[in-house]
Amino acid sequence: MFRDFVETEFYKTSKADALVRPLFCFIALKKQKVLQVIKLLPIFAEMKIEKVWLTDTVVWIRTDEGKEACELFADYPRLRYATKEQLVDFTTDEFGIHWEELDEDLSFEGFFEKQEPTALYQLFMAHPELNVSALARRIGISQSLMAQYISGKKNASKARMALILDTIHAVGRELAAV
Repeated sequence: MFRDFVETEFYKTSKADALVRPLFCFIALKKQKVLQVIKLLPIFAEMKIEKVWLTDTVVWIRTDEGKEACELFADYPRLRYATKEQLVDFTTDEFGIHWEELDEDLSFEGFFEKQEPTALYQLFMAHPELNVSALARRIGISQSLMAQYISGKKNASKARMALILDTIHAVGRELAAV
């Protein structure tokens, strides 16, 4: 079905931008979800953020349509351990919020795309002393791929998950031997 759709003249001649074209493919693959995708399309295609504000524990956004969403600082180690001065030192653009000093970015779309945290996410949140980049290097995978496993954007195979956990256990044994 997907190949039939991609080969249609509509798809080939469409002037669809980078956001809409993948949605055409998604719609072709998931006919039963078309109404949900169409409801989400305006949020992502033309989301305008009217206001960004912080409380002691969260960052909030409000769209020009009045939709509000928040993200907990506790869910992001760099934000969790930041000072108030560091937290208020952010900038925004059309895509999200940026903390230059903390090297942290949150996309506006991410505020509305909620998913269940992965086991790896929960592990690294419970143990912020673990350095994800160093573990990725030790395992021999890119930091980007490791981040995708943690966020749930990609699923690690059983063998890869075992390798990650074995590496964490090995680090623990090495530390225990000190």
